[in-house]
Amino acid sequence: MPGRGTKKRLDVQDVVLSKAPQLQVLDSEGRPLTGVEVEWARPGYQGAGHTHSFELDDQGGWLGPDLRAGDALILRANDEVVPYRTILAGPSPWTIRAPDGALELKLVDTEGNPLTATCIIGDHDHFLRPGAPLLGLSHGEMTCHLSVPGYQSAVVRTVINATPKKVTVVMRRL
Repeated sequence: MPGRGTKKRLDVQDVVLSKAPQLQVLDSEGRPLTGVEVEWARPGYQGAGHTHSFELDDQGGWLGPDLRAGDALILRANDEVVPYRTILAGPSPWTIRAPDGALELKLVDTEGNPLTATCIIGDHDHFLRPGAPLLGLSHGEMTCHLSVPGYQSAVVRTVINATPKKVTVVMRRL
């Protein structure tokens, strides 16, 4: 290690700092996304399932460590929005657009009474409350695994696009 102390000096005149962030996070309409937590993971750096969280500036700019292709980023807005995960590819700078798909899953028993459930999308579980839609879904084909204690599990396959979708699922008792 280099020596330490007030008499040691480092000449940084050749260090160039960029004004543009390596990463900008935008909403689906291209506006800077703020108020979200961005989790960062790098293969071989953290243990499996462990991430570091960083904020964005008021223009949606990354305020975390130096990024590189292969890093995983997870956007977490709030409990109503399904986390969005992406892997950075190619050279920086990168731009991520948060997905805007919405799905309202209405779960009822055979008498039509509303049920709360656990919904699993990919590797994320989400607690479904009656009337609360899943927000922040990526467009395209999606599979939801639904579970309610005392009822048979259900699988819903649907396609998410810019138009919010509503699906009713009748859950049958075990």
